[in-house]
This record gives sequence, structure tokens and C-alpha cells, in this order.
Amino acid sequence: MKKLFAALLFAALLAPSSSFAAEDWGWRVGRTIVDLAIARPFTFAATAIGAGVWTATLPITLPTHTSKEALETMVISPWKYTIDRPLGEFEED
Repeated sequence: MKKLFAALLFAALLAPSSSFAAEDWGWRVGRTIVDLAIARPFTFAATAIGAGVWTATLPITLPTHTSKEALETMVISPWKYTIDRPLGEFEED
């Protein structure tokens, strides 16, 4: 009786997954996991490093009036790529 119950439970758990297979959920889930585990931490680190480099270059960029461009390039762009991008989407518009 336990084997029959286990088999029915296993079949019930697999039944919904077959309907999702046609929509290619595996690829989307894989991209989401890669995005959360690898891409987002690296782009967040790039933002932090960019903020440090931007701060270090302020003595050069302030007199030349290029600090806003440097801020956009080194901090704001990586931050937007990290935070504003939909999960699992790697292409920029």
C-alpha cells in the first residue's frame, strides 16, 4: 500500500511539470539562477569598484568638469544594469 501511495504521489507531482515543459521553463529558470548567483553579484561588485574609482579620480575630474560623465560611466550604468534589469534578461535595449 505504501508503494502505491508513493507512486501516486510521485505521479501527482510530475503531472503539472509536463504542462510547463512545452513553454520551455527550464531555460528561463536556468537564466534566472545564473543571473542571481553569478551576474548580479558581479555587477554589484563592479558598481562598488566603480564608486571607489570614481571617488579616487575626483581630483582629476572635478577641475575638468567631467565628474558627471565619469559618475554615469562608473557608477550609475552598472547600478542600473544590476537593479533595473528584469531577472534573467541580459540584453540591453
